[in-house]
Amino acid sequence: MGLREDREYGPKPKGTFRILTIGDSFTYGWGVELSDTYERRLEQLLNARLIDRHYEVINAGVPGYSTAQELQWLKMIGPHL
Repeated sequence: MGLREDREYGPKPKGTFRILTIGDSFTYGWGVELSDTYERRLEQLLNARLIDRHYEVINAGVPGYSTAQELQWLKMIGPHL
């Protein structure tokens, strides 16, 4: 799907709560390692503190995207995550 991730997302496992972030290069994490993006850090914090549920925070940031492009992406791809 062109996401900046080191994993693929298929059907959501039972008991998993997904958070999708969309945005431009700030959301993408331009200039930082994948492990240092706010999405990855948020996912780690949530999973460390809230043991009754598993969280996946999906980084759908694309450098240079405008809000119009982000909305189109969300409409086309978002429901499949």
